[in-house]
This record gives sequence, C-alpha cells and structure tokens, in this order.
Amino acid sequence: MSGLSAATGKDHRRRYRVFLISALCAIVVWGSAALSPAHTRHLTDATDERATAHEVAFSHTQPMRKALSAHGLKNELCPDLNDPASVAPLRIEQQAIAATCVIERAGFALVQGHTMKTHAQDSGAQCMWVTREGKAVEPAQQATFNNLSEGMWVCTGVESIWAQRGGTAYGNTFLTPMSRKEFLQRASTTQLMEHEYQHYLQWTLLGDKFATLYALAGSNPCNNVFERTANLDDGGYSCS
Repeated sequence: MSGLSAATGKDHRRRYRVFLISALCAIVVWGSAALSPAHTRHLTDATDERATAHEVAFSHTQPMRKALSAHGLKNELCPDLNDPASVAPLRIEQQAIAATCVIERAGFALVQGHTMKTHAQDSGAQCMWVTREGKAVEPAQQATFNNLSEGMWVCTGVESIWAQRGGTAYGNTFLTPMSRKEFLQRASTTQLMEHEYQHYLQWTLLGDKFATLYALAGSNPCNNVFERTANLDDGGYSCS
C-alpha cells in the first residue's frame, strides 16, 4: 500500500469543503451502526449511560490508535476524546479544537477516498462496495451496507501508479489492478480487505498527515509501521 496522495491543489480543497459534510454524516452513520442490533456488542461493557454519540462513533478506531501510539506516533494523533484522562485536563475550547481535529481528519479520509474513486471511474475502473468479509454488495443493497464500519469502496482494473503492488488504499477506497473477478474469487480476499480497512482507519486518525508519514516510514513493508499495524500477513507480505 502506497501512501502517495493524488488529491492536491484547488480541486482538492473544493472537494474537501463539499464533502466535509460527509464526515459529519459518517459520524451519524458510525453511531447508528454501533447502536444497531448487529453492533450492540460494542456497548456490552458500557456502564456510563451518558456516553456521547462520538464516543460510540469512533470506538472502532481505538485499537488502531493504541497500535500507532505504541509505535511512537501518539503525538501525531488528535487527542483521544474517548479517554477521560486525556480529556480532563483540557479546557472547553481545547476540547472543541480536539473534536474539530477528529472530524476534519475523518472528513479528509472520506474526501480522499471519494476523489480517488472518481478518478478511477473516470479512467474506466469498476468500483463496488465491499464488506470487510470480502463480499461485494449489489447497488440495490448499498443503502443497507454502505456504512464506514462495515466496508469500503474497491475499484478494480486500475492501471496507474496510484495502485501500487496488489493495490493501494486512499481513505475509504482501495484501488487495485486486479479484475473484479480476480479480486472477489481469490482465497485471501477477506484478509486483504481487513488489511486495507486498517489502512482506512489510519487515514481516519491521521488525515492529511498520513501520506507523508507513510512515505517516511519507508518502502519496505516489513519495516513500515503502517503495514505492520495493519497486519502484514493479511496484506500478503512474507517477512522473516
């Protein structure tokens, strides 16, 4: 997975303003998904009935947040609003700034994904919504499954520098040179989707910092902190 970014300049800023609303919608969607019967397990151990919507909405990023923090990237992350110890010392205005940081980065990940998906489609690629289990969702069912805690967009047949190795994740969109049939029928699609979804979480947590940090982490996936925290085995990497 390459951390290079294709969305730059005025076009990117315009798209960012337009689709920042999508970030806010995503928070609602995440919260709704977590509160649905299929996701009630996320609330099993909750004892504080005053848990806010954003705490539910962003709870699925916590494992990746912890993994990146453990690898020395804590200072690159927004303050952890799910951690009372982190929030307590902050003044009201600081909490507002922290919340804005979280929302803007989530918005950037969505815009990046949308932009790359649009570019891929304009170039003739086929894009489909795929669950984390590797199942393609038919267009008629996407209203049910198209939420950010269940999957991401996959664009197949991408022939460009933006699809490195077996493919590259940009926000919530995965670009791959594989054909649709090849992608869906490969035995390891479930593992690959989980790997790429972890990259999406990294985009969500780091926003526009992710591309630079990924590049600085090096081209060797076995030593790259972002590949390692996304699970090298799931990504198909063999490292001794």
